[in-house]
Amino acid sequence: RGMKRIALLLFIASLSAQTLDTLKIKSQADSLFTIADSLLKTWQLDEALELYQNTLTKYQHIDDRRNEAKALRKVGFVYEELSDYPKALEYYEKSLEIAREVGDRNGEGKALNDIGIVYDYLSDYPKALEYYEKSLEIAREVGDRNGEGKALNDIGIVYDYLSDYPKALEYYEKSLEIA
Repeated sequence: RGMKRIALLLFIASLSAQTLDTLKIKSQADSLFTIADSLLKTWQLDEALELYQNTLTKYQHIDDRRNEAKALRKVGFVYEELSDYPKALEYYEKSLEIAREVGDRNGEGKALNDIGIVYDYLSDYPKALEYYEKSLEIAREVGDRNGEGKALNDIGIVYDYLSDYPKALEYYEKSLEIA
C-alpha cells in the first residue's frame, strides 16, 4: 500500500512539472506574440515575422491549437504585407484548417476574410468574393459585427474593382450601417 501511494505521488509530481513547463512555454509564447504585435504596428516586419514564427513553434510544442491558428494568421499577414502572396495563402489556409478543426468559427471567419484579401491582391475577384461571402456568413452567425462590417466593405471593394459601382455602393452602405 505504501508503494502505491509513493507511485501516485510521483505520478502527480510529474504531471505538475509537465503542467508548469506547459504554462511557462505558453507564457513565453504569449509574451512573444505581444512583442511581435508591437513590432508589426511599427512596420518592423522582418523582426515581427521572426517572433511570430518563434511563437508559432512554442504553441505547436504545447499543442495549443487555437493560438497556433492565431499565430499562423499573423505570419500570413506579415507575408501578405511583404507581398509574398503564395506564402501568405499557405499560412492563412493552415490557420483556416486548424480553426475548423477546433471549432473556432470566429477564427474561421477571419481566416476566410484574410484569404479573400490575398485573392483580391492577386486580382482573382471571383475567388475573393467567394471567401468574403463565406466570411460574412460566419461573422453574422457568430455575431461578430466588426467582422461583418469588414467583409461587407471588402465585398464592396471587389465590386468597385469590377466597375459595378451600384453594387459596390450597396455593400459600402451596409458596412457603414454597422460601423
